[in-house]
Amino acid sequence: MLGLGNAYNAVSQWKIAQDYYQKSLLISHNIGYRKLEAATLCYMALSMGNTEMAIEYLQESIVIATDLEESHTKCKALEYLGVIYSSKGDYNNCLNCHQQALEIARQIKFEESVGIALGNLGHLYEIR
Repeated sequence: MLGLGNAYNAVSQWKIAQDYYQKSLLISHNIGYRKLEAATLCYMALSMGNTEMAIEYLQESIVIATDLEESHTKCKALEYLGVIYSSKGDYNNCLNCHQQALEIARQIKFEESVGIALGNLGHLYEIR
């Protein structure tokens, strides 16, 4: 279901994507597959236009990823959350998210996210 949601999201069919994400979330929750639940919440947050709901989904994803010690998912959720905070002008929370993402990315040697976090921090300092 998550893959179908991503496919519809890629072709700008957000309503259909959200339907598949909801199904993925329900299934992953019902079977106790929390790693998929955390990932689905991230994708749901990215595809919606409601920033407050996206923040809630990403925060929930971070809690689950922390509980599971799933650093990769936590890092990505923090990246996405930081971008949303930046778009809202909430630069303190944005800075906190990107700094946490950078720390995690360095710890797990996730070079792509190290670069993303550094770029996000650079952009933040530029606009502040």
